[in-house]
Amino acid sequence: MLLQNRITIVHGGSGAVGSAVARAYAREGAEVHLTGRTRATLEDVAHSIRDEGGIAHVAVLDAVDRDAVERHAAAVADQSGGIDVCFNATFNDDIQGTPLVDMRVGDVMQPVAKAVTTSFTVATAAARHMVGRGSGVILVMAGGREAIPNLGGSHVAWAALAGLCRQLAAELGPQGVRVAWLLSPGSPEPGEPDPDATRLLLPRRPSYADVANAAVFAASDWATAMTATEINLTGALSSTDTGLPVGRTPTGTRLEETPVDGCSFGVECPVGGDDGEVRILREGPQLDPTLKIVVREHVEVEGSDQPAEGMSRCCQQDCGHRTLG
Repeated sequence: MLLQNRITIVHGGSGAVGSAVARAYAREGAEVHLTGRTRATLEDVAHSIRDEGGIAHVAVLDAVDRDAVERHAAAVADQSGGIDVCFNATFNDDIQGTPLVDMRVGDVMQPVAKAVTTSFTVATAAARHMVGRGSGVILVMAGGREAIPNLGGSHVAWAALAGLCRQLAAELGPQGVRVAWLLSPGSPEPGEPDPDATRLLLPRRPSYADVANAAVFAASDWATAMTATEINLTGALSSTDTGLPVGRTPTGTRLEETPVDGCSFGVECPVGGDDGEVRILREGPQLDPTLKIVVREHVEVEGSDQPAEGMSRCCQQDCGHRTLG
């Protein structure tokens, strides 16, 4: 077991990510201390862990309450003999769906303040008990670096978390404490289709189990050389996304993908039109036509042998496709 006899704290332990991480830690032999604001949901997670033979404890607290977090960390360290791992999966109270130009400053800053406050509070509380032992791991659940509109202050919050984790890692590393943050584009519900995966290089977003398994690895001795770093679980969304609405029409209609015959640059997504069929293409390198590598957004108007104004060919082959810009 990768975490045998480790003492772990999972803040936000009743949420989808937090509960998955808690169960994975227990599966790998860790003693798990769950925190959150609602006892009933925390107890549900704790019962599921105990039913599988694991050890789980529950504490009700708000992670923005520094005194409460400090008291809990001290109690865990006193009861269990220390703290080995602290994972923050608390919710940032994001307000999404509105362009920034139409948002109030307070609404944009709300997730930034919440994310930084909770991560700072839980990390420093745990770190006080880790440095004396010369070891420990602090992990934070964050988001990607991609450019996606209408996410409010979420991107700002995730960038702030990365900066906070880097500084914590710089200060705590010499004392044997590692700090890392996990990036995820969100997870589909178990057993449900994942249409949002059209933005990824992989065919699906990470499951909650995928995130939890990465959290196990990051907390284990297999990752002893990893600190001040992100763990990218985005399916390459963070490294390739350009911010274009790939896989959607301008009105937001989701499209289905089919290979482009004779074009080495990507896949096409057919949608019907009154005066000719319009397709959104996703361009990739000259390899496999089905590679889902996001570079640009393309449009083809069937029945026209001339590129529209402002358009040029999408590849060097004479495949007939046209590209914006």
